[in-house]
Amino acid sequence: MDGKQAMSDPITHTFLQQQPKLLYDLITQDKHDAVLAILSHPLPPDVALPEQCQSFFLDILDHTASSPTEQAVKRLHTLMNGALRPLTTLLTHQTLEKIERRLLSIVNSTQSADGNCFALYALSTMTCMLGAISPAKTISSFNADDLITGTPHWVPTKLNDYFTGRKAPKTLQLVVLKALWACRSENSEAREALHLSNELVKHISPSIREGWCKTNVAILRKLEEKVVQPGVADQLRIVAMLFLSNLQSPFMAPQVVQSTWSTQLGEPLKLAELLLPLSDNDLQLFFMTVAPSALTGFVQFVPDVILRDQLTQQSTTALIRALDVIVKLIDTQLLLPDTIPTMAHQSTAAQYSQLLTLVRQTGVTLREDGACSVHFVAQRNIMIARLCSLQLKAAICRTRSSQHHTALDVILELHAATHQSTKPCSHALPTPERSVYKPISVTSNVHDWQDALDDYLQGRLIAERDSIRNLFHDRWQDLERRCAEVEQPLREERARYHSLQDRYEEVSASNVNILEKAAQLEQLVQQERDRHTFVATELQSMLVENDSLSSKLAESAQHIEQAASQHALKVQDLERQHSADMLEYSIELATKQSQVDDLLEKLSHQQKEHEECQYASDRLMKTVENLTIELQEQNQKAARTHEEYTLTLNNLTNARNESRAEVQQQIKRHTESLSMLKSQAHDELTAALQTISADHERALSRQQHQHVERLQALQDQLTEAQEKRTEVEDEVVQAHATIHEYTIKIEKLESMCITKDEEIARLSTVHDNMLAAMGIRPAQQGLERDDDSTTSTADPKPGKASALPEARSHKHTHRKSASVSTVVPQPTSVLRRATSDVLPSNASSRRRPLTAMSANVSPSRRHTSKGHVSKIWEEDLNETVFNGDDLLMSTPQMEDMI
Repeated sequence: MDGKQAMSDPITHTFLQQQPKLLYDLITQDKHDAVLAILSHPLPPDVALPEQCQSFFLDILDHTASSPTEQAVKRLHTLMNGALRPLTTLLTHQTLEKIERRLLSIVNSTQSADGNCFALYALSTMTCMLGAISPAKTISSFNADDLITGTPHWVPTKLNDYFTGRKAPKTLQLVVLKALWACRSENSEAREALHLSNELVKHISPSIREGWCKTNVAILRKLEEKVVQPGVADQLRIVAMLFLSNLQSPFMAPQVVQSTWSTQLGEPLKLAELLLPLSDNDLQLFFMTVAPSALTGFVQFVPDVILRDQLTQQSTTALIRALDVIVKLIDTQLLLPDTIPTMAHQSTAAQYSQLLTLVRQTGVTLREDGACSVHFVAQRNIMIARLCSLQLKAAICRTRSSQHHTALDVILELHAATHQSTKPCSHALPTPERSVYKPISVTSNVHDWQDALDDYLQGRLIAERDSIRNLFHDRWQDLERRCAEVEQPLREERARYHSLQDRYEEVSASNVNILEKAAQLEQLVQQERDRHTFVATELQSMLVENDSLSSKLAESAQHIEQAASQHALKVQDLERQHSADMLEYSIELATKQSQVDDLLEKLSHQQKEHEECQYASDRLMKTVENLTIELQEQNQKAARTHEEYTLTLNNLTNARNESRAEVQQQIKRHTESLSMLKSQAHDELTAALQTISADHERALSRQQHQHVERLQALQDQLTEAQEKRTEVEDEVVQAHATIHEYTIKIEKLESMCITKDEEIARLSTVHDNMLAAMGIRPAQQGLERDDDSTTSTADPKPGKASALPEARSHKHTHRKSASVSTVVPQPTSVLRRATSDVLPSNASSRRRPLTAMSANVSPSRRHTSKGHVSKIWEEDLNETVFNGDDLLMSTPQMEDMI
């Protein structure tokens, strides 16, 4: 259990009895941790459960059902095992089924003893549900507006199957493996797992446990070895041995468990601290398992511990619980009275005589450990009374007809003396109500000593009460008044301290917000870094595409050179086949033009992508500037926070000095008044007042020391805040360095883009030279090529009637030369697929004839529309014209390419 929830039942009952509205105030102020700590224990009978607890319980249930984490299941287990257990009967059938499915899924998903308590919390919550749900249980004192009643009763068939059905061995296997894992660790989670395993093994059927132990002897031996091995904490070893005893049975505990118990009983004080967190059932199991000789030594050693004044408040409470459990076991005949040492022994009589002398002492002094002496004496008397009751019950079982021992009178008188009223202190925890003294008769026929004992005790009680009343009645009120005057400045100081504490919490919250914003800025920088990586990847892919395009252009240039050489060798043959060859050649030129248009559009698309990359780089620079401005604002805010911290520390120092001066003045006045009272009062009254004054001075010095420690803690917290501010400044410097790196990378990208532009220009030049090598006829104006309808008779256009007869006359010659000549190669399928991905399919249908286009166009003007290309070449060709006489004329560019 967490530190906020680790409160015992007496502390919780004290808080609620002193402030009945404490639970209501906490739940209305949304103090969920404090509410969970109080509701983890059963409430006192006179404390009502607020209606807001229903909504709180339902919120915990919904959160657990939606996200069943270990922390959520732990909170649900704490509530169901505490004050909200009755609310389980008001839950709807659907809610219970939903929680049941979640818990079963957690248990079924746990296949091994992994290092957590998740499955154990789920199983323990299932046991709480099984114990709370019952058809006969109804609660009418709660408002059930939010909890639907009247639904069909939920039958926990599946849950019962995990403890008493066919899946119980699997549950027991998991619990034992968790316990084995807990014995290997020394942390709080291991101790919690062992406690949960010890409680869960009790809910499994004894027959199932017995059958599992018979079939898994190796696991039991391994667990016993882990328990007895050196290095295991004593608290962990005790719980592990209780688990072994519960697993096998209290009367069939292993020999290793009995021997270890006997060793532990040899040191009662150490054992008392170890037994304090155990439940009453575990204590009963512990004393039922130990050997009788070891228990006898334990009972004999307790009076020696009391006489040597070795008790503390914690060990006293634990020993009282242990003696109560032993008495209960003797009453239920689960423990034989022979284990109690006989009263006829001389050492026993001497011990109880010394205890009687100790109880009759009236002097009260402050203990060295700072515990309240009045409360400690009352607890010590209760423990002595338990010892006397234990001895008397053992004597009753051993008594024969007229047997009587000398120590019996001493024990009876001691038992009566411990029941005298002791005035409790104002801050002591409520102790269990003690019954009026009723001496236990040893025999049924001895009654003469009862009247004498009653008269003696009554007279002594009246005399002591009158003397104490006359001695302390008048001075007690005056001392309380003086204490109230001294505590008034301390209350004011406490109020100022709380106000400063609230201010510090606000500053801490602002510091947390600063850290969260810094984390958000880091996420933004990471996003920009990822985007920058994506842009670099795209640029790399574009470079790869440009390389492939260059290779394709080189192949096209090679094919064109081959075609030009073949045409130069066969000029005479082509003159005879002019009409047919011109038709085919026009078709080929149209195909080449479509390829050129596809390349132009692809280059335009690459140019657009380059512009998008440039736009992304600009946005990244703007984002970096915004981040820089925001980091500067955070730095200024941190500086203001540091100034506020400094001012708060100065105020706190001044308040500490003022409080110290006031407390010293009060101490001085109080010392003077006590000196006056010393000279006037009786010697015994003077001694008592000196003792009380010394107690008060020690309390004041202790409170002053506590205030100094609190101030030191605040100074340490301020130092931590300054260190956090330094860390934030370092992170800001790192962010500036990262921004500088991004700026350098952006400049590199810009240089790469410039290099890419130069490469594109170079490719455009090569493309222009290719078109020049193809022999396209340049035009003077883009608009004049449509009006120029007069052409040479030797340059027929495809599809005209004048060219058809000549084509028919040369048909035979063309077929004959086709077997010898080499036709200009068509574009490859790869280039067709590359261009078809960028351009639409009907782009070639809207192109104009190749002879009507100008070859004089600069690379910067090629991104025109598909239907109009004004210029292609940057240099003018020297009268490179297609006609009937000269099909391919020589130009300087063509000569260079050839």
